Amino acid sequence: GGPKLLWKIRVGPGYGGAAIFGDSALILDRENDAQDVLRRLRLADGQEVWRCAYEAPGTVPHNGTRSTPATDGKIVYSIGPFGHICAASFADGSVLWQAKLLEDWGAKLPQWGVSQNPLLYGDSLIVAPWGTEAAVVAYDKATGAVKWTTPNPGGVQLDYSSPMPLTVAGVPMLAVSGKNAYTIGVDPATGSQLWKYNEYSVKISIASPLHVGDGRIVLTGGYGAGGAMFQVSKGDDGFSTSEVWKSAKGIMGSKIPQPI
Repeated sequence: GGPKLLWKIRVGPGYGGAAIFGDSALILDRENDAQDVLRRLRLADGQEVWRCAYEAPGTVPHNGTRSTPATDGKIVYSIGPFGHICAASFADGSVLWQAKLLEDWGAKLPQWGVSQNPLLYGDSLIVAPWGTEAAVVAYDKATGAVKWTTPNPGGVQLDYSSPMPLTVAGVPMLAVSGKNAYTIGVDPATGSQLWKYNEYSVKISIASPLHVGDGRIVLTGGYGAGGAMFQVSKGDDGFSTSEVWKSAKGIMGSKIPQPI
């Protein structure tokens, strides 16, 4: 009969997952096509501890939120489907700072809405607007002050995947994909670009870059795009990329879910 149902509550539309921290579940949903609502729920019984709502009017196809919040136990971070970044107190839900992924960085709203997950990395909150003003941005996670930006390498637009941390040859870095799976490696301390790979093509890039070890990264997508693996290598002149394989059409393709 499956696991026993412990509780259920009614919330607005959303497709993102729940972030679990201690005795709490954190979710982002929408109400009345007018607001994003960040909620802290008690895991034991589903009781709402607090909600943090802000104005975000509009609709996208298959309306609702898309992303999963992130927390360090002090602040909860979320990104809404129209690019609103919200940092709220874990204790009481009060807003500590806000930013706009699209308007602040000259980025365009993707057809299906913003579905990127916020990445906590050290004392930074890292997002990837892929706008005219920046491809990747690091905010001070406590204050929202901009720490660094990575320039857009040339007209790449925002799609649906999220920045992913990895380490290659002992060097920490981020793998970040934009439209058509154009992928760059970024130094998480400075925002400088370390490498790029743009030899794989996909209609809509949803799944995030997957590091499978030893500097090997897999990209995949739907609509017959299959997948590709490339190698990030460190040499005397820095980092470079080389293709390992491409799969045939329809093989190793994940349209929406993140591979593991």
